[in-house]
Amino acid sequence: MSTAPYDPTATFPVGAPPGWRPDPARTDLERYWDGVHWTDQTRPLTGAPGAPGAPGAYEQARQAAGSGGRHGSRALGWAVQGSLGLTILLAAALFLYTIVVFNALSVWRLQPTDAAQREIDNLLLLSTLAGWADLGLRVLTGLLFLIWLGVRYTDTRVDPRVLRRSTAMAMICWFIPIVNLWWPAQTVKDLWHASRPDAPRLGGRLAFPQVFYVWWPAFLFAGSGSTVAMTVFAEPEFDEKFLVWATISTGVQQFATLVSAWALIVIIRQIEDHLVDTDPLSVYDSN
Repeated sequence: MSTAPYDPTATFPVGAPPGWRPDPARTDLERYWDGVHWTDQTRPLTGAPGAPGAPGAYEQARQAAGSGGRHGSRALGWAVQGSLGLTILLAAALFLYTIVVFNALSVWRLQPTDAAQREIDNLLLLSTLAGWADLGLRVLTGLLFLIWLGVRYTDTRVDPRVLRRSTAMAMICWFIPIVNLWWPAQTVKDLWHASRPDAPRLGGRLAFPQVFYVWWPAFLFAGSGSTVAMTVFAEPEFDEKFLVWATISTGVQQFATLVSAWALIVIIRQIEDHLVDTDPLSVYDSN
């Protein structure tokens, strides 16, 4: 960190722990002392003449904590993460199940015996039950996530200047065709940055955190796949390559679901950690 210009007559707080202190060169600012040097980070001095009336996000968070502002329970975030964890387990199970179905269909294709047919029927029945379980879990997870998103968008610890869309639009944009190819990622990214206590210092439209490059592409490819399509293409009149491609497509969708759910857990956990952070210089500056 570089040292900032200072008044030569001012004394350094030698031996003082890191923290915000009156700027030795500006009476209307506070400058961060890292324990050895004055850094380049400044903020308006609360109550100083000429200081802007609106406090920064970090000061807003402290004021909200003292006044009982609207926070929302962190338990909701844990509930979403728990549901996403179940999604990961089910997606992994379905991924392995797809391989089992492919092997059974390959045998049935070469030797369409009654025993092979019964095995296929049993696998399809299990596929149907797993499909309903997968659909129910996706609906539950999506509902919990949207509730969590709405609560966090109205959290008083979040800097609203970084949020480019309203709370309602942040939730509705997931269901608007075409727009839902990128707006949802923007709303979550905005919340990620707005939840940081150092958001004003870092500016407005910041780059995507690295985990977003994993989450959003995986989310766009996510799905439960279709073992029914695999069964259709296993019929003798279809070339075997159709069965292979149907299996690959189903497996990719399930694997993408696993990856996107894991990445979203990371994002939610980081946002929740941002909101309770007490040091505006300590959080995720490298992401």
